[in-house]
Amino acid sequence: TQRRIAEQYLPPVDIPAKSDMSLLKVIFENNAGGKRTSQYRYLFSEIMSADAFQVFKDAGFRNEQEMKRIGKKFRTAILEKASACPAEESYRDFGGNDSSADSFMRRCGLDK
Repeated sequence: TQRRIAEQYLPPVDIPAKSDMSLLKVIFENNAGGKRTSQYRYLFSEIMSADAFQVFKDAGFRNEQEMKRIGKKFRTAILEKASACPAEESYRDFGGNDSSADSFMRRCGLDK
């Protein structure tokens, strides 16, 4: 009754950290062609975009050699592979690790 309703509609007690993207990944893996995926696809791309931009920003925009190196790495790891491999794998090849929501949260002013 009340407990069953609470279990069904209330959020879990152990809310993951804001940078934990595992739940978003589950949505993509378990419902690749469904409605839930299309609702969150844009968010996932925004997260990866903000994180990739941070790689360039951290290198310093005035550092021309580093910009060229990172740009080439971005082109070969992400753009040239397109959909030939999972987006996470392409991003890992580019950034050296999994994408993180931290840059996106900062962009939105939610990092405080």
